Amino acid sequence: MEQVEQIETAETVAKVENVAADGVEAAEEKVVSEATSQKEKAIATKQKKHAIATAKVATAQSRIQNTDEEIEACMARVEEDLSAFKAVQARFFERVLRPSQELLAAVGAKDRIFESVPAPKVDLEDPSLAPVEIVKLSSGTGRGFLYGLLGAVAVVGGWCYAATQALGLPLIPEKFPDVERVTQSLGWVAQLAGQGHNVAVGGTIVGVSAVVVGWGIYALTKALRGSANLKKAEKIEEETEFYCTKKGECKAQMEKVREHIAHAQKTIEKYDVLLAEQNAALQRALFIEEVEKYDQLHTLSQQTVKTIKKLTTEVERFLETPMAEHGILSKEGIEILERTNKAANDHVMELYG
Repeated sequence: MEQVEQIETAETVAKVENVAADGVEAAEEKVVSEATSQKEKAIATKQKKHAIATAKVATAQSRIQNTDEEIEACMARVEEDLSAFKAVQARFFERVLRPSQELLAAVGAKDRIFESVPAPKVDLEDPSLAPVEIVKLSSGTGRGFLYGLLGAVAVVGGWCYAATQALGLPLIPEKFPDVERVTQSLGWVAQLAGQGHNVAVGGTIVGVSAVVVGWGIYALTKALRGSANLKKAEKIEEETEFYCTKKGECKAQMEKVREHIAHAQKTIEKYDVLLAEQNAALQRALFIEEVEKYDQLHTLSQQTVKTIKKLTTEVERFLETPMAEHGILSKEGIEILERTNKAANDHVMELYG
């Protein structure tokens, strides 16, 4: 009975020890796995930097292209509005404004006559906003390979130099290829590793060390290039954000310019009607009264001359004032448009008393 109990106790202890051993092994495997995973993540992060940078630059380039296309479309709409305004302006000048100036000059109330209608001044370009420079990112593969190759060659050269110095051989061989010299050198390298005069072991040591150093330099170059690319990409990303924001503001300003042009066109059409009416009245007075000088005109006719002079002065000043400068609706243009409209509205109020 006691023997049976001892056997069962031994089996139980063995099971516990096995479970404990399994637990230790599992813990060790977990630690090793986590360490390996962290190392792989670190390597993957370094390898991903170039890919992340490339993606950032591609996104920035796409944003800039879309923004520029939107601005170009907006500018095209502004140009269409300007073309329509120029047509209205040219018709007004030929049919109404020039006759008004000639009538005033005929009675001695005007010295300056426009030879041609002033072109509307709308400057939509903002010279202060420089375009974003999109640079092409290099992965560093070619440079890393070159540096790694040079590093590997340097390692082999270092082994050769050390072997020749230790063996008392001349630095520059007398013949090429010198197989005996190579054999002695590789044997010396193997002896350093405690492997006797084993040429194969010496060659392996030299080869492996050259590959390790070369690969290390290659990997380091790629990692540094990836970090540099990421910094460049982040800078491009910041500049793109600023550029697109400013271009968005320019787009908003262009919409304001379009509204201003539409308002200006209505103003010209209003002056077209008002001045045409006053021109006809003055032409009638000159024909009926048969006079040539302002002082000889009837009082009502003199008032017509004053009205024409006031309206032409306002509209001439308006036509000569820039609407937009450097992509922004000009303050002067806004003020003169309001003043020109007020002059026309005041005249309308006088007509309808």
